[in-house]
Amino acid sequence: MMLNRLGKVRMMTGPTSPSEAWLRRAQALALGNGTAVRIARELISVKLKGQEVLIREKLKNVSAANAIAEVHAHLARADEIDVIRGIESRAASEYWSAWRDVPVLFARKDVNRVPTHWVRFGSRHSPLTGGPRLSVNPANSLLNYTNAVAESECRLAASACGLDPGMGFLHTDTANRESLALDLIETIRPY
Repeated sequence: MMLNRLGKVRMMTGPTSPSEAWLRRAQALALGNGTAVRIARELISVKLKGQEVLIREKLKNVSAANAIAEVHAHLARADEIDVIRGIESRAASEYWSAWRDVPVLFARKDVNRVPTHWVRFGSRHSPLTGGPRLSVNPANSLLNYTNAVAESECRLAASACGLDPGMGFLHTDTANRESLALDLIETIRPY
Protein backbone atom coordinates (compact mmCIF):
# COMPACT_ATOMS: atom_id res chain seq x y z
CA MET A 1 0.00 0.00 0.00
CA MET A 2 1.24 3.49 -0.80
CA LEU A 3 0.04 6.53 1.13
CA ASN A 4 0.41 10.19 0.22
CA ARG A 5 1.97 12.64 2.69
CA LEU A 6 -1.41 13.11 4.40
CA GLY A 7 -1.88 9.37 4.94
CA LYS A 8 -4.49 8.82 2.23
CA VAL A 9 -4.28 5.64 0.16
CA ARG A 10 -2.87 6.31 -3.29
CA MET A 11 -2.32 2.73 -4.42
CA MET A 12 -2.82 -0.71 -2.98
CA THR A 13 -2.28 -4.27 -4.03
CA GLY A 14 -3.73 -7.39 -2.54
CA PRO A 15 -6.13 -10.21 -3.12
CA THR A 16 -9.10 -9.57 -5.34
CA SER A 17 -12.19 -8.94 -3.27
CA PRO A 18 -15.30 -11.03 -3.67
CA SER A 19 -17.91 -9.50 -5.94
CA GLU A 20 -21.22 -10.11 -4.24
CA ALA A 21 -23.86 -7.72 -5.57
CA TRP A 22 -26.33 -8.66 -2.81
CA LEU A 23 -23.80 -7.57 -0.16
CA ARG A 24 -23.15 -4.18 -1.75
CA ARG A 25 -26.91 -3.71 -2.26
CA ALA A 26 -27.55 -4.49 1.42
CA GLN A 27 -24.84 -2.02 2.38
CA ALA A 28 -26.40 0.68 0.19
CA LEU A 29 -29.89 0.09 1.60
CA ALA A 30 -28.78 0.03 5.26
CA LEU A 31 -29.36 3.75 5.84
CA GLY A 32 -32.99 3.45 4.78
CA ASN A 33 -34.01 0.23 6.51
CA GLY A 34 -32.63 0.69 10.04
CA THR A 35 -29.66 -1.62 9.68
CA ALA A 36 -27.24 1.33 9.70
CA VAL A 37 -28.60 2.46 13.08
CA ARG A 38 -27.96 -0.97 14.60
CA ILE A 39 -24.45 -1.13 13.10
CA ALA A 40 -23.58 2.45 14.14
CA ARG A 41 -24.89 1.82 17.66
CA GLU A 42 -22.66 -1.25 17.99
CA LEU A 43 -19.57 0.50 16.59
CA ILE A 44 -19.96 3.46 18.94
CA SER A 45 -20.79 1.22 21.89
CA VAL A 46 -17.47 -0.61 21.47
CA LYS A 47 -15.65 2.73 21.12
CA LEU A 48 -17.22 4.25 24.23
CA LYS A 49 -16.55 1.15 26.32
CA GLY A 50 -12.91 1.26 25.20
CA GLN A 51 -12.66 4.95 26.03
CA GLU A 52 -14.21 4.43 29.45
CA VAL A 53 -11.83 1.59 30.31
CA LEU A 54 -8.78 3.49 29.07
CA ILE A 55 -9.65 6.64 31.00
CA ARG A 56 -10.50 4.69 34.16
CA GLU A 57 -7.57 2.25 34.14
CA LYS A 58 -4.73 4.10 32.42
CA LEU A 59 -5.40 7.76 33.18
CA LYS A 60 -7.05 7.04 36.55
CA ASN A 61 -9.71 9.68 35.85
CA VAL A 62 -12.77 8.18 37.49
CA SER A 63 -15.04 11.19 37.00
CA ALA A 64 -14.39 11.35 33.22
CA ALA A 65 -14.81 7.57 32.94
CA ASN A 66 -18.11 7.76 34.82
CA ALA A 67 -19.28 10.61 32.57
CA ILE A 68 -18.49 8.52 29.48
CA ALA A 69 -20.34 5.55 31.00
CA GLU A 70 -23.35 7.75 31.70
CA VAL A 71 -23.44 9.04 28.12
CA HIS A 72 -22.91 5.46 26.88
CA ALA A 73 -26.04 4.33 28.74
CA HIS A 74 -28.17 6.50 26.41
CA LEU A 75 -26.87 4.68 23.33
CA ALA A 76 -29.15 1.65 23.74
CA ARG A 77 -32.21 3.86 23.12
CA ALA A 78 -30.71 5.80 20.19
CA ASP A 79 -32.89 5.18 17.15
CA GLU A 80 -31.39 7.63 14.65
CA ILE A 81 -27.88 8.11 13.27
CA ASP A 82 -27.85 11.78 14.32
CA VAL A 83 -28.71 10.81 17.90
CA ILE A 84 -25.84 8.29 17.89
CA ARG A 85 -23.49 10.98 16.56
CA GLY A 86 -24.60 13.32 19.34
CA ILE A 87 -23.93 10.69 22.00
CA GLU A 88 -20.50 9.99 20.52
CA SER A 89 -19.76 13.74 20.46
CA ARG A 90 -20.68 14.21 24.14
CA ALA A 91 -18.50 11.25 25.12
CA ALA A 92 -15.65 12.59 22.96
CA SER A 93 -15.75 15.89 24.82
CA GLU A 94 -15.24 14.06 28.14
CA TYR A 95 -12.61 11.75 26.67
CA TRP A 96 -10.42 14.45 25.13
CA SER A 97 -10.78 16.69 28.20
CA ALA A 98 -9.29 13.86 30.26
CA TRP A 99 -6.25 13.77 27.95
CA ARG A 100 -5.59 17.52 27.89
CA ASP A 101 -3.16 17.68 30.84
CA VAL A 102 -1.46 14.32 30.38
CA PRO A 103 2.30 14.95 30.31
CA VAL A 104 4.37 13.98 27.27
CA LEU A 105 7.83 12.95 28.37
CA PHE A 106 11.00 13.84 26.52
CA ALA A 107 14.60 12.86 27.17
CA ARG A 108 16.00 15.01 29.96
CA LYS A 109 18.68 16.42 27.65
CA ASP A 110 16.00 17.62 25.20
CA VAL A 111 13.46 19.15 27.59
CA ASN A 112 14.89 22.68 27.35
CA ARG A 113 14.69 22.60 23.54
CA VAL A 114 11.06 21.42 23.43
CA PRO A 115 8.30 24.04 22.92
CA THR A 116 6.07 24.35 25.99
CA HIS A 117 2.93 23.29 24.09
CA TRP A 118 4.60 19.92 23.43
CA VAL A 119 5.00 18.86 27.08
CA ARG A 120 1.27 18.13 27.58
CA PHE A 121 -1.07 16.19 25.35
CA GLY A 122 -3.06 19.37 24.92
CA SER A 123 -6.09 19.92 22.77
CA ARG A 124 -7.04 17.90 19.71
CA HIS A 125 -8.13 21.15 18.08
CA SER A 126 -5.67 23.10 16.00
CA PRO A 127 -5.64 26.86 16.63
CA LEU A 128 -5.23 27.22 12.86
CA THR A 129 -8.20 25.17 11.67
CA GLY A 130 -10.28 24.44 14.77
CA GLY A 131 -10.18 20.73 13.89
CA PRO A 132 -7.91 17.81 14.85
CA ARG A 133 -6.40 17.20 11.41
CA LEU A 134 -3.49 19.68 11.62
CA SER A 135 -1.92 18.86 14.94
CA VAL A 136 0.28 21.29 16.84
CA ASN A 137 2.28 18.81 18.91
CA PRO A 138 3.96 15.41 18.49
CA ALA A 139 1.39 13.48 20.58
CA ASN A 140 -1.47 14.52 18.31
CA SER A 141 0.69 14.04 15.21
CA LEU A 142 1.24 10.43 16.25
CA LEU A 143 -2.50 9.96 16.70
CA ASN A 144 -3.13 11.39 13.24
CA TYR A 145 -0.53 9.06 11.76
CA THR A 146 -1.87 5.93 13.49
CA ASN A 147 -5.42 6.89 12.51
CA ALA A 148 -4.33 7.22 8.87
CA VAL A 149 -2.70 3.77 8.98
CA ALA A 150 -5.81 2.32 10.67
CA GLU A 151 -8.06 3.92 8.04
CA SER A 152 -5.96 2.33 5.29
CA GLU A 153 -6.12 -1.08 6.97
CA CYS A 154 -9.90 -0.79 7.46
CA ARG A 155 -10.28 0.21 3.81
CA LEU A 156 -8.36 -2.89 2.75
CA ALA A 157 -10.37 -5.12 5.11
CA ALA A 158 -13.71 -3.77 3.85
CA SER A 159 -12.63 -4.28 0.25
CA ALA A 160 -11.39 -7.79 0.99
CA CYS A 161 -14.84 -8.62 2.43
CA GLY A 162 -16.58 -7.30 -0.68
CA LEU A 163 -17.90 -4.11 0.91
CA ASP A 164 -17.62 -0.62 -0.53
CA PRO A 165 -15.23 1.25 1.81
CA GLY A 166 -16.67 4.59 0.73
CA MET A 167 -20.26 3.82 1.73
CA GLY A 168 -20.48 4.21 5.50
CA PHE A 169 -23.21 4.02 8.08
CA LEU A 170 -22.11 6.57 10.65
CA HIS A 171 -19.83 8.90 8.70
CA THR A 172 -21.61 10.83 5.97
CA ASP A 173 -20.82 10.30 2.33
CA THR A 174 -18.21 12.79 1.23
CA ALA A 175 -16.21 12.87 -1.98
CA ASN A 176 -12.83 11.16 -1.72
CA ARG A 177 -13.50 9.87 1.79
CA GLU A 178 -13.73 6.24 2.83
CA SER A 179 -16.69 6.56 5.20
CA LEU A 180 -17.00 2.84 5.99
CA ALA A 181 -13.30 2.66 6.82
CA LEU A 182 -13.79 5.59 9.20
CA ASP A 183 -16.80 3.83 10.74
CA LEU A 184 -14.74 0.70 11.35
CA ILE A 185 -11.81 2.42 13.03
CA GLU A 186 -14.12 3.85 15.68
CA THR A 187 -13.91 0.52 17.50
CA ILE A 188 -10.11 0.59 17.72
CA ARG A 189 -9.45 4.28 18.37
CA PRO A 190 -9.18 3.87 22.18
CA TYR A 191 -6.51 1.23 21.70
